[in-house]
Amino acid sequence: MKKVLVILSAYKGEKYIEEQINSILSQKYVEVDLYIRDDGSNSEYNNIISKFNKLYPKSVIFLEKGENLKPAKSFMTALSNSYNEIYEYFLFADQDDIWLPDKIYEGIKFIEENSKKSNANILYFSSSTLIDNNLNSIGENIVTRVFSFSESLIRNNVQGATIIMNNNFVHYINNHKFDVMMMHDMWIHQVAQAIEAEIFVDERSFLLYRQHENNVLGMNTSIFTKIKSKLAFILRGNNNLRRRMAKNLLDEYGNEISQEKLDLLELIVSEEVFYKKLIKLLKIGEIWQGTIFQNFSFFLDIIFNRF
Repeated sequence: MKKVLVILSAYKGEKYIEEQINSILSQKYVEVDLYIRDDGSNSEYNNIISKFNKLYPKSVIFLEKGENLKPAKSFMTALSNSYNEIYEYFLFADQDDIWLPDKIYEGIKFIEENSKKSNANILYFSSSTLIDNNLNSIGENIVTRVFSFSESLIRNNVQGATIIMNNNFVHYINNHKFDVMMMHDMWIHQVAQAIEAEIFVDERSFLLYRQHENNVLGMNTSIFTKIKSKLAFILRGNNNLRRRMAKNLLDEYGNEISQEKLDLLELIVSEEVFYKKLIKLLKIGEIWQGTIFQNFSFFLDIIFNRF
């Protein structure tokens, strides 16, 4: 059986985390260890871990207590701190979801049936099912395609809790620095695109993604809420997260990527006035393959220098 490590970043997660841990450690046909990083909440997880150590004696549960880094950096820090060559695959988990029993097995099977290269860097992600507090299905988050490199710099369709990475890719990521991220899944997707890793999208869902008032991120969001959030983002000030992510990518991976990708990163991080940059970006059709709202949102980001 494949030996895997699941990385879970937790913050005041006592309400749902036991249900999630049980769904992770009861995965079929794989050997699962679990690495929990308490992201500065000082929650009492020791009793919970002791309980599951007795229930699943073959699994090892690690607990790291750290400062509050917020989700993106917490996950990336845990990925670095937990790395061990004994694991063939690494996965991320949120504290309040539920995994179907064959989530890991089916994901790895999908990878190994479709991978064409030996010793490749591999990133896999899939669809997910939205549920309410009572575990009723309230929708589907279906992903059908892998974004291009240019599109991955603008928006993200990779849900972190569906990600599977092979050891090669995690080792490669951990040998490079990370700085500013909108989210860890977006960053990992960008790196995979930049270095031309094998990227697989699975339209099937093995993740029950719980929607509730305390979600770190939710997907079942109305267009009104999205517009309000975008206006607040514009008024809040200039953080240029995507540009800073592109700069981080350029600094860390610039010597390892194609000239075409290098040119695009240099355009994005440049200080050109907005209309000159907009004209150049309009010529890159792949960037504008999002929804009408996504494209308009990106257009506003460029005009107001929020990109």
